[in-house]
Amino acid sequence: MDSFLAKPVELKEKYVYPIKTYGSASAPFYTALCLWVGALLLSNIVLTNFALDDKQKNQYTKKQQFIARWLTYIVIGVAQAVIVTLGNIFLLKAYIVDKLPLILLAVFLSMVFMTIVYVLAAMFGNVGKGIAMIVLVLSISGGGGNFPVVLSDQFFQFINPILPFKYGVNLLREPTGGIYAPNLWHNFIILALFAVVFFLIGLFLKDQINPFFEKLHKEATKSKIIH
Repeated sequence: MDSFLAKPVELKEKYVYPIKTYGSASAPFYTALCLWVGALLLSNIVLTNFALDDKQKNQYTKKQQFIARWLTYIVIGVAQAVIVTLGNIFLLKAYIVDKLPLILLAVFLSMVFMTIVYVLAAMFGNVGKGIAMIVLVLSISGGGGNFPVVLSDQFFQFINPILPFKYGVNLLREPTGGIYAPNLWHNFIILALFAVVFFLIGLFLKDQINPFFEKLHKEATKSKIIH
């Protein structure tokens, strides 16, 4: 009787896709964060436009220039993802069940993030970079990376489904603890849609939007405060 009162219920725990340490469980969040920050920093270092002479301007269309510079961002993004994931594996020695899929999915995620940030910077200049920064800040609290978003404020619960960061973290969680295919493909497809939509918007609308923001940037430069 005493034992029943002390322990009326006996719990049997069964771990599904266990991750051994808290640090390893947090690795997908910080890896995705690293990839977004890397894309944001690159947009402040590498120009989104080409410096062409008159002959070259007639030789290459605006769309060709857009795609060429996008490819520059993508190549750097791939290198960034490989370095980050190899660092997780060999330097941090994070617990990862499927190492090769992690590298490949991180490369894919970096390409998605690079595309989004590149299009924002190419279309809106400094304003676009500011938007990317705001998305980053909102994603830290609203992306559900470190704690369940249902425990957050209603505002963050509202924006959670539209943040690409959410799907990026969930994508990287799959190879970390063990891949569950439906979850992986769900996040993969949504991220692919983000990349395709942003790329098409940049490809077809950049030339229409750029003149306004170029004028805005020139006026801002005159203030000698904003570059």
